[in-house]
Amino acid sequence: MQCSPIHKGMLAVACADGNILMWDTNLSPKPYHIFKGAHAAPVTALSFSPINKSLLASAGMDKKIQLYDIDKKTSVSSPSLFDLSR
Repeated sequence: MQCSPIHKGMLAVACADGNILMWDTNLSPKPYHIFKGAHAAPVTALSFSPINKSLLASAGMDKKIQLYDIDKKTSVSSPSLFDLSR
């Protein structure tokens, strides 16, 4: 689990099924968004940007790094761009 250093109440949870769950505890006790299939293997790390409240990064056992715009609820990187399996 990771808490945003800028957006108070925003939480991200890394899941073993490759998903990332987002909560905005200021809005609802239910997940704000689920990045389904964010990784093809368990998500091992999450980090919110310390300077951009919309940016979240994740890494997984699939050897990939992903970037997300949490305001737009989209991935902002190509999986092959950060493919560490080469």
